[in-house]
Amino acid sequence: MREEGGREGRWGRWPRRRAERESLQRARAPPGRRRPPNAPQHTRPAQRPPSSSSSSSRPAPSPPCPPKPPNQNPPNLDKRPTEASSTHPGADRAFFTRRELCFTLEGDIFARYQSFPDAQAWARACRQRVPTKIDVGPVYTHNPRDRAKYGRDFRPVERELVFDVDLTDYDDVRTCGSGGHICARCWPFMACAIETMDAALRRDFGFRHVLWAFSGRRGVHGWVCDAGARGLADEVRAALVGFCSVYRGTEAGGEAAGAEGGAPPAFARARLATGASRHPSVERAYVTLRRAWETRVLPAQGLLDGPETWGRVLQYIPDEESRRALERAWAAGRLLHGGGGAGGGGAGGSKGGAASSSSSCLSVSRWFDLVAEVERAAARAARGAAGAGAAAAAATGGQKQQQQPPQGPRQRAAALNRAVPDIVLAFTYPRLDVEVSKKMNHLLKAPFCVHPKTGRVCVPLDAARVWEFDPEATEAPRSGGGGGGKGSGSGGGSSSGSGDFAPRVTDLLAQAALAQQQGRTGGGPGQVWRETALAPSLRLFEDRFLAPLGADARAALTAGSKDRAAAAAAAAGGGAAAPAGLAW
Repeated sequence: MREEGGREGRWGRWPRRRAERESLQRARAPPGRRRPPNAPQHTRPAQRPPSSSSSSSRPAPSPPCPPKPPNQNPPNLDKRPTEASSTHPGADRAFFTRRELCFTLEGDIFARYQSFPDAQAWARACRQRVPTKIDVGPVYTHNPRDRAKYGRDFRPVERELVFDVDLTDYDDVRTCGSGGHICARCWPFMACAIETMDAALRRDFGFRHVLWAFSGRRGVHGWVCDAGARGLADEVRAALVGFCSVYRGTEAGGEAAGAEGGAPPAFARARLATGASRHPSVERAYVTLRRAWETRVLPAQGLLDGPETWGRVLQYIPDEESRRALERAWAAGRLLHGGGGAGGGGAGGSKGGAASSSSSCLSVSRWFDLVAEVERAAARAARGAAGAGAAAAAATGGQKQQQQPPQGPRQRAAALNRAVPDIVLAFTYPRLDVEVSKKMNHLLKAPFCVHPKTGRVCVPLDAARVWEFDPEATEAPRSGGGGGGKGSGSGGGSSSGSGDFAPRVTDLLAQAALAQQQGRTGGGPGQVWRETALAPSLRLFEDRFLAPLGADARAALTAGSKDRAAAAAAAAGGGAAAPAGLAW
């Protein structure tokens, strides 16, 4: 019913016209069929005794109408409480209605600014329009469908802090493919990005509710859903993503040493936002990434296996003599500093497509040869800088020197000391799509969508088990892999996996049909998905992300109600209320 004062309001014209219409119907009805104005709808009014003159011509009265049976439809056991149905007195009833959802329809037709009153209306729209993709936008000041009415007053006010990492940005450092290609060999790049960003968001910024999801094709998405993150202004988002962006694109690379007598090839070189000293966050990331570089990335990609790829790594060594010496030794099939390098510690048994163990991998052996040569060159440059300083002091006769000693050897030593960390960071540090994170009104694909080009579901990822995820798998693994992470629950239905892969929608439909044929309902109406390979991913989403987020939201609403009550009491008593604590 519309609000009071509208066309159907309490004091409008419709109730009066309805009373007049019912009065006219009673006047026109036969005497035996008339109903008193206040009689119930299905109750027969008392009949007057028939007169002798009209009893023969009057028709017999009809039997009373049976009472209307109660609703026999079974209750919807799968109905979940939504924002609109929240019973908390502090909840915003219009929150979900002000959220923008974008449908991508058949033929790449974008239907933006969609909004729905509740989850049931959203589900009906999905069944009717069958979108190929659903993107999630911000929460606006007003209903997105009514944006034309409000003009400049229509603006975004809340949005999750989102991140997008795409494997196409790693085409200059991966050897297994390019473009939309993804496989177990290049997945370690995505695992490095998730492990690094998750630690930065939680430890450097204090965020707690961070969700990572596979995009369904060639990348990963990050969602930071803390209340403090959702309210960040665009300028703050840009500053935050700038802090997390050590990789700043590529530039024309230096000339790497080529074959004898040949033209040296040039490679794209990463631009890094690192100075003479690294930030503690970058230093922490470097420790993690170097272990992954030596045990996961190098064995999978083989970047130092041949001259066609080792130039990408050698170009970061600022000393040309060291580059030439390493290339000559490797081309001759030997190591410059003797025996092969052992694996540099860290997790063994890499699942990232390594053809051999770290101790016998050619690229790993040559990597430790490179590290030894860079350390030798840096020590030699440091001795040269010390000797130059001593010579300058002797030339002045021990008097106080007005000018600094020559900086050439010292600068060369510092550049050589940065070479190894620069290589690790250039190849493995997350390469973020900063434009996705900078603006509040940017759209991002919703988790659990089906990617239209691959048919794979955009499943959530467990950051503790990200190294075990297989982007190429078509069924759940039957046994747990190495590097055990937390949260490895058993799979649903016929599989026993732990959600370490992205199922295809065709396989899920077949599993659901089979479960229905066998009478397995998953625990109730609408729960058949619990009998498919999607069950571990949904369980991860509900237990590890949604439940803690909902608990914090309810606690914040309760605290807000108490703060408002305290402020009102203080205002009534003439006192000043204490300021509420600030969220991040």
